[in-house]
Amino acid sequence: MKRMIAVAAVVAVSLWLAPAAHASMETFDSGTDGWGMSLIDSTGYSWSLTPTYSSTGGNPGGCISGSVGANVNSRLYSFDAPSSLLGNLTGQTLTVDVDISGTVTTAAGSGPAMARFYIGSDSSDYFISTNAYSISLNSSGGWITCTIPVAAADFMAWPGQTGTDSFANVAANAVWVGLFFTSADFSAADDSATLLGLTSTNGATISIDNYGTHDPAPMPPAFLLFGPCIAALVVIRRKWKHH
Repeated sequence: MKRMIAVAAVVAVSLWLAPAAHASMETFDSGTDGWGMSLIDSTGYSWSLTPTYSSTGGNPGGCISGSVGANVNSRLYSFDAPSSLLGNLTGQTLTVDVDISGTVTTAAGSGPAMARFYIGSDSSDYFISTNAYSISLNSSGGWITCTIPVAAADFMAWPGQTGTDSFANVAANAVWVGLFFTSADFSAADDSATLLGLTSTNGATISIDNYGTHDPAPMPPAFLLFGPCIAALVVIRRKWKHH
């Protein structure tokens, strides 16, 4: 009994004192805050640009956006957070708001254009969200919110990448995060560069807001009392034993 109470006390007090994970949310209310975007051509070569910033029109407040044109050699490819924005993503839930003005498609592929979450720990180890946890971009008219648990079942390794690091290690050491735009057909079976990036025949715009992690669920009040109560029981038991 004594050993059980002691072990329970250590575990409970450790959990009680452990720092809670905190949300990290980019609201774009004061600027682009170091975010970038990239374009891609038909050979798979990509380059970076600065997204357009607007202090209004977000969900709410400010947002960043990128234009989508008809030129297949300058397709909108991604929105990219500054390195180390979110850090350890283990057990977190990613979220983003996306707004589409106009109609977008990909240069190839029969599936719809998708906005996919991505996380990477280095240039060779990336994971992207599966179709089930990505945003279909085949409609416009208002902000769309998408969330995804940072779990291996909801991501897939970047098709054709050379890295072999596990999802758990990449999530725990995330350096790069953001959104990639691909066809729904982009997979290990077909990783053609023509499935990457967006085009539009009517001058579409993609905007994003509120990219980051949610606040974790608060501990129930009863659990917060569990640690101090167990510790108190140990103290009482020791005092009783000495009397």
